[in-house]
Amino acid sequence: MAFFTSLIRIQTKRLKEKIEEYSSNNTLNADEKRVLQAVKKLDGVNAKRIAEEIQTIPQSSVKLILNRLIAKNLVEKHGLNKGTWYSIKLK
Repeated sequence: MAFFTSLIRIQTKRLKEKIEEYSSNNTLNADEKRVLQAVKKLDGVNAKRIAEEIQTIPQSSVKLILNRLIAKNLVEKHGLNKGTWYSIKLK
């Protein structure tokens, strides 16, 4: 009986993680979705390169959006100043 209880707990935990992931992705605005897609596509990329890829969002705005994505636990920031680059956050 304890075995099945532990399996149910594990499945419940996984389901909660999936729901949280789905909810966080659905609360993104259009620009956040575009920046997130660029980070996925160009993994290990800086803000300047993201702005070049998207073309319609200036680099200063890309940086603000990246900070929001970091706060939402979707993107990781690596390095400092001009050496800063971003990647998708691994869970």
